[in-house]
Amino acid sequence: MKIIYLDKNLYCTRSAYVWNGELWGFNAEDKSISRFVANIYKAKIARVVSGLDAVFVDLGKSKTGFLPLCGKDISGYKEGNYVMCQVKRDYFGSKDMAVKEDIAIAGNLAIYLPRSQGVNVSKKITTDRRAELIKLFVGKECDAGIILRTAAEKAEREQVLEEIENLKSKWMQIEETYRKMQGAGLVYRELNLCDRIKRDEMHEIDKIITNDYETYKEFEGKAEFFDKNYDLFDYYGLSRDIEGIANKKVDLPNGGSLVFDYTEACTLVDVNTNKHLGKDDMETTIFETNIIAARELIRQIVLRNISGAILVDFISMKTPEHNEALLEALNHYSKLDKVCTSVLGMTKLGLVEITRRKTDQQRDILLLDTCKNCNGTGKLFKAEYVLCKVLGKMIDINRENSPRRFTIMLSSRIYEALENSFFIEESQRRFPRADINIVLDDSMGNCEYRIQI
Repeated sequence: MKIIYLDKNLYCTRSAYVWNGELWGFNAEDKSISRFVANIYKAKIARVVSGLDAVFVDLGKSKTGFLPLCGKDISGYKEGNYVMCQVKRDYFGSKDMAVKEDIAIAGNLAIYLPRSQGVNVSKKITTDRRAELIKLFVGKECDAGIILRTAAEKAEREQVLEEIENLKSKWMQIEETYRKMQGAGLVYRELNLCDRIKRDEMHEIDKIITNDYETYKEFEGKAEFFDKNYDLFDYYGLSRDIEGIANKKVDLPNGGSLVFDYTEACTLVDVNTNKHLGKDDMETTIFETNIIAARELIRQIVLRNISGAILVDFISMKTPEHNEALLEALNHYSKLDKVCTSVLGMTKLGLVEITRRKTDQQRDILLLDTCKNCNGTGKLFKAEYVLCKVLGKMIDINRENSPRRFTIMLSSRIYEALENSFFIEESQRRFPRADINIVLDDSMGNCEYRIQI
């Protein structure tokens, strides 16, 4: 069973994707987290680089993008001119956002490509239905490219054609906004997290559980309203797994572990048996550990949204058949990933090479900030995330004691974040009959807090 848990409050919106009782995805949005992928901009050409066959563009408000020209005539691109482009890949480390001129506007059933031609159908749609959908466009003049999404398989003919007309109208509005805009800036903003779930996920999930009543009504039929006086993620046991995204080490059920290290160029993963070596057949024990690690590795890659080059140092095995079985297992589990993930094989040094398409930032950016006191060598939970935990703890206390007063002691780092946070407003909304007193405690560590009643 596939379930999405959607937690919405004044501070943020969080989603957790659970497949057969196991967490396989996490996302969050708040005012401190900017998402750029699929946004469309009027971009000013800042620099033309012939050697790279690319240009750097100014997207407005100090945002920059890298636009590969992919064989186009570079002489047609002049500094100071404007182009319409769409964000293909978010910032990664010191690298600019990657942008493209081939615009794609996504709907529930189709993707409209105004600068392309031809009709394509999702590979997940069965052969017979694919032919039926393509027939909708036979003999018709199409001034754009169209990709029919998986959800179109069960849609009526009129629904598909109507959505394509709506997407075409949206494109015309985007063009008009672009023409009227003075200077570089945002032309079209991609949908928020709730709307993206509705557009992209609803055809393939079994249920959505949410604590937001308006969202519940929008997803009527598949939605379950969570009205208990609990933190949604804590109630369903999701918080611990989500916070595990921040850990370098992941324990395996048989006693082994995965250890993650990140660089700007690639991600390195080490598989360890720890103390679990077995007593009878070490080769079999190592093989079994590697197979368990293979599945957990793919789950963690998806959950953490790791992308680019990934090198994995599995425990060395002597039997060639075991190495082949390991690669087969990785290929099998990688099919569970919606993002294009390729297992390239094993190097001469015995490292397994994996690549995964880059889109959004890694998910730990939703939870962690770089520690300013150690020159970037360590990470801390975001102040906003800690305040979310404080709120959850207050909910637990209120359910058991219904106190008339909360005294919340915060470290200086968390206290300073209150000014730009919805924490005070949200806590007053949830506990209207209680006095809430917030106290700065300089003796506390960066992420510490304490609540008294």
